[in-house]
Amino acid sequence: MFFKKFSAEEVRAMFQAGICSDIEKTYNNYRRLSWETVIRQTRIGNVQLLDVAVSELDRTCPLEESLVSVENELAEARRELGTLKERLNRNETEISAVRHKLDQTQTELNVTQTDLTQTQTQLATIQSEFNTTRADLEQNLNRTETILEETKSELREAQTELQVSIIRISETELQVSIIRISETELQVSIIRISETESISTNMSRELKDTKTELRLTRTELEITKTNY
Repeated sequence: MFFKKFSAEEVRAMFQAGICSDIEKTYNNYRRLSWETVIRQTRIGNVQLLDVAVSELDRTCPLEESLVSVENELAEARRELGTLKERLNRNETEISAVRHKLDQTQTELNVTQTDLTQTQTQLATIQSEFNTTRADLEQNLNRTETILEETKSELREAQTELQVSIIRISETELQVSIIRISETELQVSIIRISETESISTNMSRELKDTKTELRLTRTELEITKTNY
């Protein structure tokens, strides 16, 4: 079927070419419906195929061969379409599996993010407690060091007093009465020194205990920080 009006010469040329000629391809630009397209359509109703008698010159007609070739190409195209459908189904199955894994991964990621937020909050709390404890320990350490310095100063003063007392005792050895008085003063000084030494010993012991507690607290804080 063509949408061009042919001249008498063109119609005569097509008739003389015969039924199996391909002269119509010359007018492809004007062809709206080809005979091959008609043959490939699904047959509906009482449609029968008729053998067309051709002359000896037309026995080399390529129409039937072209039709077989087209049918083979159509069958191949259908097989490729089936293969593509199978691949598409497999791809859809794989995509569904990937989406499922992606959903699971997203859920796990959300849980991990929540755990991370909680851990960061706990870590911030521990860091705050650590800073507070450290400040308290440093304050106690400074106070203890101040007390220790005061105790050392008192001890030096006591040692100085002891030396003065010893000098006085040496100077008054010739005087018996003065010696007795000096002995009494010396005993009093010795008692004071003993008390001072006792206080110094107690303060030193407290300082050592405080330093020990400070080291233990620092160790516990480092362990806690490492665990989190």
